[in-house]
Amino acid sequence: MKNKKRKYKKKSKIQRLRDKADRLWFEACLKRAGNKCELTDQVFGLQSHHFFSKGLYPMLRYELDNGVVLKKGLHFNHHHKGDPTVHQRIIDKKGLKWYKKLYEKSLIKVKNSYKNIKYYEDIIQELEKEIKG
Repeated sequence: MKNKKRKYKKKSKIQRLRDKADRLWFEACLKRAGNKCELTDQVFGLQSHHFFSKGLYPMLRYELDNGVVLKKGLHFNHHHKGDPTVHQRIIDKKGLKWYKKLYEKSLIKVKNSYKNIKYYEDIIQELEKEIKG
């Protein structure tokens, strides 16, 4: 049997920019959270969580206020086991004012045409500024 080389599809420029923006968004969320889980203060095994789902609310994908740093177990329990307490704990910790402000932003409808190269370049620039502080 011959070794078949896998053919990998090369990512488009927009896909590469989105991947970079996603990594920077996590770094910026982590910095804002003080490099620890926002619910447990754990410093290892951290993941970023979109409070308002990036699939349902793509306009909030890079909104830093929509980012919550959670330890891996909490994040897993929320998404894969359906733990309903995680979001309530986040609201309790961050406050109702935070939630209401973010909820108002979630209601703003944006056309998908914003997802172009310039959009991602601008997002990357903003996130890099946030990280550098």
